[in-house]
Amino acid sequence: MVRKVAGGPLQALARREREVLAPMAQGRTDAAIAELLFLAESSVDKHIGCLYAEPGVPTPKAGTAG
Repeated sequence: MVRKVAGGPLQALARREREVLAPMAQGRTDAAIAELLFLAESSVDKHIGCLYAEPGVPTPKAGTAG
């Protein structure tokens, strides 16, 4: 399912997905993001999974040779 929202691709993300994305882009670990946002690490993992499920978002292994 593709979410179409005016205002650009980041606006299509859920609020919490955007909150997780910022420290993730800074290279923070899942544990550090969980501590920063007062979440369980499993919740952070779920949000990151949702981010990678978005159309056009490459997975972390997409750029590596297998």
